[in-house]
Amino acid sequence: MRGARHGGWALAATLSLVAVGCHREGPAFLPTWSAAQPIFVPRSGSSNGYDALVLAAQDAQRNVDPNYLDRVWFTPERRRLAVQQSSSAINKVATAVSKPINFEFTSRGPFDPSPNDRGWRMIGRALVWRIETSCATANYDAAVRDEVTATKLGYSLTGGDVMDASLGFATVDDARKQLAPKLALLGAGQLNNLASGLERALDARPRLSDTFEHEKLNMLRSVQYVQDSFLKDDFRDLKKQLGPDVREAITHLEDLRDQSSTKQAAYFRSFGEEANSESQWLATISDLPLEKRKDADAPTLEKARPWRSLAKSFFSAGEPLLAMRDATLARTRLMILQARILARIKSGQSAPSDLSEFDKDLTTDPYTGRQFIYHGSGTNFSIYSVGEDLKDDLAETDEGFSSPDLTLEIPQN
Repeated sequence: MRGARHGGWALAATLSLVAVGCHREGPAFLPTWSAAQPIFVPRSGSSNGYDALVLAAQDAQRNVDPNYLDRVWFTPERRRLAVQQSSSAINKVATAVSKPINFEFTSRGPFDPSPNDRGWRMIGRALVWRIETSCATANYDAAVRDEVTATKLGYSLTGGDVMDASLGFATVDDARKQLAPKLALLGAGQLNNLASGLERALDARPRLSDTFEHEKLNMLRSVQYVQDSFLKDDFRDLKKQLGPDVREAITHLEDLRDQSSTKQAAYFRSFGEEANSESQWLATISDLPLEKRKDADAPTLEKARPWRSLAKSFFSAGEPLLAMRDATLARTRLMILQARILARIKSGQSAPSDLSEFDKDLTTDPYTGRQFIYHGSGTNFSIYSVGEDLKDDLAETDEGFSSPDLTLEIPQN
């Protein structure tokens, strides 16, 4: 996917100049790339659902056992307690996702944690466990409600930066995996309620181009962080956080202090331009299906650029997020279509012979930009995505339901 550089990509903002000290050729002038931003303060009763989302995260971080917030493995009893302690936060999320959500993003430094992700992660886990319990007890009305809430939460989080969006897609995926194998057990009304709720979640989801615009602000915060470390001649934290992979890059920065102000300015301007170019390219291709992204020209970067390992650490999360989005979006659409067609069959009708009655956006495979593969006759039907290899392998898939074709997580008998 790496081709010739797009022409005309300049820095995204006018750069103010600040004096940074004296070297052999006098004071070096370097741009200000980014400044620290205040943490967002949510407003109770706001018409923007984002405020309630942040209040929900704060609720979870306040009321759930702190040991649970970062725990990876839970016993059944710990799950029960975590769900119980998350109940008020889940109620706040349900209120939040019933409103329009405008993600009020504030950038963060390269090693700064998100103030809300731990709470949102806990809420997502609690919703997944509730869906699992509801399915085990055949309480499918509750499972559908929580599935829709979790999906709306997950897609809402994709309006932040790459870290927020990764958490959001994971939340959508984890919730769907609990209910998808049980779809055939739901009644027609439950299936239609599920499909309608998921459609609303898709309709309200942010554009991923906005996510990459937010991520650019984080990238520039990283450039500013490296530049500030250079000005202070203190690279200890960079070495500690990034390890031996950046040793050569830091050695170059240490040597750069004894070079001309012109070379110093050129280094950081080029480093910052790479952040802008990478993020703008990602925003440009974010709405394209994988088939077209493969042929899209990307910025060509010199292998010998001295900040290469720093850029790899700070600028490389975008393309993996696109791959994650493709799979999550494909399966959300497949789940809606599966639910609609099953509801039709349970109402005594035949499966449609094709997908023409459904909205084009709903039937589009994010990998090809063309329609999902569908076969329907009588009460039998199959629907799937060609997946990353872009080839129709007749619904053949693996244990993860991802390759070579991508399907909904419904085990085949």
